[in-house]
Amino acid sequence: MSKILHIPDVKLSGLQMIEASAGTGKTWTIAALYLRLLLERALPVEKILVVTYTNAATAELRARIRLRLVEAQQACVAGDAGEDEVLQDIFKRVKPAQAQVLLTLALESFDLAAIHTIHGFCQRALAERAFESGMAFDSELARDDRRVLHEAVEDFWRREIVSNDDPVWLGWLLAQLPGPAVLLQQLSAQFGKPYLLLVPAPPVDEKAGLNFAATFSRVQSLWAREGDAAIAQLLEHPGMNQTSHKPGQIRAAAEACAAWLQGSATLPMPEVLERLSARKLTEKTKKGNTPPEHIVFAALEELLDAALAAEAAFAAKLGHLLQRALAECEANVRAARQRSATRSFDDLLLDLHAALQSEGGPLLAEALRQRYAAALIDEFQDTDPLQYEIFAQIFSPQPVVETVAAVPVASGQTLSLFDEVAPASAPQSGLLIFVGDPKQAIYSFRGADLRAYMQARQQAGDPLVLNTNRRSTAELIAVVNTLFGQSPRPFLDEDLAFEKVQAPDTAPAPILLDGKPLPALDLGFMPRG
Repeated sequence: MSKILHIPDVKLSGLQMIEASAGTGKTWTIAALYLRLLLERALPVEKILVVTYTNAATAELRARIRLRLVEAQQACVAGDAGEDEVLQDIFKRVKPAQAQVLLTLALESFDLAAIHTIHGFCQRALAERAFESGMAFDSELARDDRRVLHEAVEDFWRREIVSNDDPVWLGWLLAQLPGPAVLLQQLSAQFGKPYLLLVPAPPVDEKAGLNFAATFSRVQSLWAREGDAAIAQLLEHPGMNQTSHKPGQIRAAAEACAAWLQGSATLPMPEVLERLSARKLTEKTKKGNTPPEHIVFAALEELLDAALAAEAAFAAKLGHLLQRALAECEANVRAARQRSATRSFDDLLLDLHAALQSEGGPLLAEALRQRYAAALIDEFQDTDPLQYEIFAQIFSPQPVVETVAAVPVASGQTLSLFDEVAPASAPQSGLLIFVGDPKQAIYSFRGADLRAYMQARQQAGDPLVLNTNRRSTAELIAVVNTLFGQSPRPFLDEDLAFEKVQAPDTAPAPILLDGKPLPALDLGFMPRG
């Protein structure tokens, strides 16, 4: 069960989930939590990690957080939080003078603030922890590595075409995949996703293609001898269904069949060939009449069955080809990048995930936990299993161990940088907060994985919800609540419910047309053709 989010009540440790629909103040909330971490836990800006998924969103977050700190600093100088409820609550635990010092330090060092895209975070983590991650120091980020991917796909395509001597299979394949560009388009959504569950392609009937070619050759000769006589007999038959087998339809089917049989054995077959098969002619003969019989019609039925079996076998063969192409092209692309000491954006995620899963993974995760004491992950609905596992492994709740450089102690001894020092108060665990809107994860174009989000939600416990939409009119909010509230499963998923939002007293006024408010929602109906 979800709980309404109240900024002062949010725990600054552990794993938590915040769910926020559009217009409910997600960025404002992240900035407020950042302010609390800065003042209540006295964390420097470089130890508060903020991650989002685009450069534009990163720039906006950085600007909004900095503005929040400037406003808080001005309030500290004045010694009055004014109407800022978040700062009012903070001042109950932190004196304004102390807060002012912390804010001044934060603003002076804000260039060091760890506010990154997901790829920027991975790049920094690998570069700063090259020893722990086992990655090269001097790899360069390739902003556009499509050329390497194109070359890998083109090489695979050439090998596949040149090494194959089955003209029937190649003809069918080229009808499905006219060239390497189409193959790349087929595979592009799967590159860089090792977590995908590849359903095994069905077994291939290797004899189906040979059987089709042999049947085609036999029927080709038979049609040349008997085709005209068979069609003439069919045209004279009085009992054929006049919806599907009018004379004009029969002639058109015969012409298409003749044209196909004049060439070499190719697939797919003309769809109208089925109209001349013995099975279809029997089905379309009127009651009380004897179906037309001719050796050609029986032979066409046999050819039809052989063609269908060959197409099924080729479809299975294509499935194996695509899976092999994906594996080989990914391996070749990775090898090419290693040779040129470059990384793609996908490689950053793959490399960090692999490093965390390696033997040195625990050491790397611990180093990153020491580097970042808190993490706020924005737009988390756009996550996938790879990204979720990275954050979960790094920022799983762990006690924070405070360390200091050489500090004088009794009897003239000193503590080294690597000695543990007991903090003045009980140790606080690290903080990991996921912020997102799961409704947005249902759109395939976002490339998100709803199940990964749901797994994170389950581990985080009851989500904290922002339930006030400050962007839309009250009328629109009421309409959306009513519309989606009609169904118990509006998003066709048992785990994804619709959370109603409310409008504040300061909601925007409705748009007026000729002095009258426009309806919040219009329903239009289009007649079916």
